[in-house]
Amino acid sequence: MLEERTPEELEWYMERFTTLIQKCQDEHQLSLKFPKETTVRVEKGRVYWKIFVDSHDEWSGPKSLIFGFVRRKDGAILRAANMKAPETRTKNPVRGYIWEEDAADTFSWTGINYDMAT
Repeated sequence: MLEERTPEELEWYMERFTTLIQKCQDEHQLSLKFPKETTVRVEKGRVYWKIFVDSHDEWSGPKSLIFGFVRRKDGAILRAANMKAPETRTKNPVRGYIWEEDAADTFSWTGINYDMAT
């Protein structure tokens, strides 16, 4: 049974989660020959927080890519099915929770992990 979290707690954990994503993005960019500036951005919807990674470079200009979703009521981390909705039709759509200590293991620089074991 999952422990209930207050909206304030979830907001705090969401900030922490986005900081972890930003750190992962920054580390990945350092490994590239031509790094880009990347910024993690969150849009708050009725049901989900939608996470984007915005980037900009002088050749391709600004770009915004969907990274994943977090369910606001309990902090469940979900992969993106498309730009507007999370993947919920799989057997186990939840990849983890933002308040878990190993929340950083639920994603890589490309987005929320497809397989929960990775």
